[in-house]
Amino acid sequence: MCVFTYENVSILKVDDDDDDDDDDDDDNNNNNKTKNIFLIDIAVPNTHNLAKTITDKQNKYQELANEICAMWNQNTSQVIPLVISSTAVIPKSLSQSLKRLNLHPNTYKQMQKSVILGKRSIVRNFLNYK
Repeated sequence: MCVFTYENVSILKVDDDDDDDDDDDDDNNNNNKTKNIFLIDIAVPNTHNLAKTITDKQNKYQELANEICAMWNQNTSQVIPLVISSTAVIPKSLSQSLKRLNLHPNTYKQMQKSVILGKRSIVRNFLNYK
């Protein structure tokens, strides 16, 4: 597994073994692997922009995902937007995105906690500004 990050997009390159046979032949080992690319984009928009942000992110990076898939000789490429609103509201698609990444289903709780604590810090700094 390799992770590349450019600006705010992470590219996760995963090679999964479909077969657990212990062959020493490299050609057989390469044929038994499923090569996947996940482009992960994290966004924290306002609550009223959730659905628009999800579709924008998928459309924006789909061509890049296809190009990377062809360049790196991968089997599949997927764009996975992880979107949570600035008030910690989560869209229905977040659970599907977490499932596609094989993350724990309760990961959204940590995401909500991070957003709320970040917003609290911003408000506290604003109110203490002199």
